[in-house]
Order: sequence, then C-alpha cells, then structure tokens
Amino acid sequence: MTDRYAVIGADQIELHGGDVMLQELSVGDPLEIGKQTGPLAPGTWVIDRFEADDRSRARMRKLTRAEIEARRRAEAFGRIYE
Repeated sequence: MTDRYAVIGADQIELHGGDVMLQELSVGDPLEIGKQTGPLAPGTWVIDRFEADDRSRARMRKLTRAEIEARRRAEAFGRIYE
C-alpha cells in the first residue's frame, strides 16, 4: 500500500480543471484523486493541515475504506432527514 500521508504544494495539483485552488479548501475537505497526481495515489484524500501560512502547502491523509464508508453512510443519513 502507498503511504497514507503526503505533503503537496499548490503547484503540484490541479483541482476541478484548475477552477479550484488548494488555498480555497479547508481542513477536512475531501479530494477524490482518480490517477496519480504528484505524490497522491488514486483514492480519497483529506486535508489534514496546512503547512504554510499562505495555504500553499497542505498535509494530506488518505482515507481508509472504513472511513470512506462511514462518510457515505453519514451523507446518506443526512439526505434522508433533510
């Protein structure tokens, strides 16, 4: 398995075709990575913390299958009670 943590720079990743910048995201925001992008392997990653005051570098953590399933169940539960 690849490493579950990685530090990325804003210049290493293009989000949503370049429309979204790393600096616009918040801690805990998920990112779906479909193919190897810089140090991030395919999967679901979340921003663990920002490494620079200008938010140009972020520490990312890859979610486990159990964490992904828990998030999906919580999201589905929330939709039921909207």
